[in-house]
Amino acid sequence: MTVHIYDPEMCCTTGVCGPSADPEMLRVAQLVAGLTREGHKVVRHMLSQDAAAFAADPQVYQQLLAHGPNSLPIVTVDNAVCTIGRYPELEDIRAMQGA
Repeated sequence: MTVHIYDPEMCCTTGVCGPSADPEMLRVAQLVAGLTREGHKVVRHMLSQDAAAFAADPQVYQQLLAHGPNSLPIVTVDNAVCTIGRYPELEDIRAMQGA
């Protein structure tokens, strides 16, 4: 399984930095670490650092054209959109497996 996370702009590549880390970003970091440990590929993209990835995925590109950066984060699992505007729970990703 391959998961692509198209992140909104953040202060760092994981969003887990600064004097007080956002609990949601900590949850996402744990989710990514768990999926990676299970052998899944997880790739994170940030618009300012990897704009080509946003343009290369037609679903992500169309969402950004229609709704702008407020639609981020967008998460895909095996090239299918899993969530828009929020980070998924593990259950969301599991539901996409084999779909």
